Amino acid sequence: MSGKAVLSLFGGNPKIDVAKKQLTYPLYGADFDPLNHHFLLVGGGGGSSSTGVPNRISLLDTSNRSEIKEVSDIELAPDEDNVSSLAIAESSAQSLLAYAGINGSVRDQEAGRNEHFRSFRVPLPAKRKKDQTDAAPPTAHVAPTQPLARTALFRAAAGPKNDCYQRILRLSPATYADGTEPTIDEKAGQLAPHVIRRVATIASGLATQNEVITFPTTETPSATQAISRVNLEKAEANDADLTIADNTGTAFALAYATDHELFLQRLGDQKGTINSEPIKVHETQVGPKGRSKIRALRFLGSRYLLVLQNRHNKSGVELMVFKVSKDFAQVQQTLVKYLKNVKQGVGLDVCSLSKGQDGSQQFVVAVAGQDSSIQIHTIDWLPVTGMTPFKQYADIIDVHNGPITRIVFSNFIPPRLPITGQTPPQYIRLASVGVDKAVVVQTLPLKPTPATGTGKTMPRYALITPSEVGSLFYNLFLGLITLFVCTTALISFLEFRGAIPPIIGATKYLPQRWQHTYPYAHDNPGPLIPESMPAVESIIDKIKLSEATPVIEKLEKMQDEIKLADASEAIASMQSAAPNKLADASEAIRSMQSAISTASPSMQQVQDTLANLVSRQKSSDKEPNKAIIVRDLEHTGGEVSAELRKEADIVREGTLRKWESLTGHEKRTWKKKLIEAGHWTEHQGEAVLKGVFFGQLAGIVGNMVG
Repeated sequence: MSGKAVLSLFGGNPKIDVAKKQLTYPLYGADFDPLNHHFLLVGGGGGSSSTGVPNRISLLDTSNRSEIKEVSDIELAPDEDNVSSLAIAESSAQSLLAYAGINGSVRDQEAGRNEHFRSFRVPLPAKRKKDQTDAAPPTAHVAPTQPLARTALFRAAAGPKNDCYQRILRLSPATYADGTEPTIDEKAGQLAPHVIRRVATIASGLATQNEVITFPTTETPSATQAISRVNLEKAEANDADLTIADNTGTAFALAYATDHELFLQRLGDQKGTINSEPIKVHETQVGPKGRSKIRALRFLGSRYLLVLQNRHNKSGVELMVFKVSKDFAQVQQTLVKYLKNVKQGVGLDVCSLSKGQDGSQQFVVAVAGQDSSIQIHTIDWLPVTGMTPFKQYADIIDVHNGPITRIVFSNFIPPRLPITGQTPPQYIRLASVGVDKAVVVQTLPLKPTPATGTGKTMPRYALITPSEVGSLFYNLFLGLITLFVCTTALISFLEFRGAIPPIIGATKYLPQRWQHTYPYAHDNPGPLIPESMPAVESIIDKIKLSEATPVIEKLEKMQDEIKLADASEAIASMQSAAPNKLADASEAIRSMQSAISTASPSMQQVQDTLANLVSRQKSSDKEPNKAIIVRDLEHTGGEVSAELRKEADIVREGTLRKWESLTGHEKRTWKKKLIEAGHWTEHQGEAVLKGVFFGQLAGIVGNMVG
């Protein structure tokens, strides 16, 4: 097995059976029997050199999907050139009519004679019996190949020796005399009759004056039978193709392309028919980095044309679809597909599958890359939308151990309708050959479309997708991923806003500056302050709500009792001393105020006592202490928040520091913020702030970062 199929994630691997055969000579041409995809004709060789590599054409049996067998060989003259192009013009149950491009010997060319065009009659094995399967090998002896004709069709082939050779050989689609497509009666096991109307086109290369010549298919074509002869002067046709131009099969259309120009020509089917002049319908544009080159082309039916363009400097491949006017004089670009994984294309072929009742049809496209890869795509024509976008079926890498010289699809012959349970599975084959002397045949399965419903007995056929089950799993997986991403984003947003407790810890992935300035309501699970607690208006209120609250209450009660006792004594003394004299009363009041001021403990003494009691209580308490945290809310306009937390819970927050650990600059900044926020006044002193935890100052952090 050769090649590796590469598809999108969860797309599944395509069901492609691959067979490989190693021959003894490099290969340059290949073509399937148009009425029986079991037979493949290949050709090539070593040329007229003395390397000992033969020049040969081989008939291969590809009926076994995993094995290729040689049926017969055509041994060519060793002093002539190798096979440069190859095609099968006619087919019957007994034999094939094959065309080949083979330059004559050096002696013949020096004599001014180069009979480059050859025709052969290639016998086929005897018809299989009904009980033999597709995998069964031929059972009868095959007669030897019969050479039919050798002639020169190019004008440049006559005269002094030059490098002219038959570069291109293409044939029109196989049809019956009435223009209908051939069919096979699978039940009877018989091939359709061999009466097929076709025309052929050849193009020269390396000639002094290159040509594109079209002629009818016969056993012995000659230059006098040419339907059309186009002189390209020094330019060369990189590729050419033919299609049927009307519904009767009596008129044809030719498309050919040079490096930068695409031409169309409407033809008759025999000499003497009036043909239109070739019309240039497309030209590649000059871009800032260079100009694309047309490498290959194929008709999609009779009204669409597929063109392969290589971008400048091996920067990619474009597949362009043009809609052709009825008179074959104009084209309109309808689709463009950029193949970013293929740096340069070297080959192109198309297989047209059967049409549906409504005229819908699928085309299978194969593109060979310079890196020995093959990409397979599908494109459908639908009566409502026209041509649909390309869909990639497979990207097959490492098909050959060297350059691919030719890729070709088998001709799909649909079974007779209606489709029944006895209709066998249908498939097409794709063959590729290369200078590595290998033949690789890949079998692609087809399915009827629609498979169910009113049209299932009269369906069209389409390529089976790589894995329809895989596509289902892919869609489910994509849905789950989308749901997970949306859920994660919602939870992260709610955590940022503090609406829910931390679940995924999204806040820690915020920038460091934001982590302690954003007002999270759920730094720890559960509410920070129970709803039953009163609102906190200042740091002093916060201290009262802490574990020092009982101590504060005792101090306040003691202070009130002292003031009350002193005041009562002063008033009694005043009343007894001079109740009726105003001066004495004033003096008594001043005495009372002095006594109260002297006897009452100062606020500083209360705060110092408070700090000492709180410190002793914390050091002796076995339960986790509560701590007061002050944060700078820069985003709310410079406000300050105070929180009540367990001290053990804030150990993990490295950015929180006690008042005693702050620098002088930080203390001054905090005092200013506390005063502006109404949480602290100068007369309260710093003692009340001891032991309180402070978060980072946003302004200071921002200045440091700046």
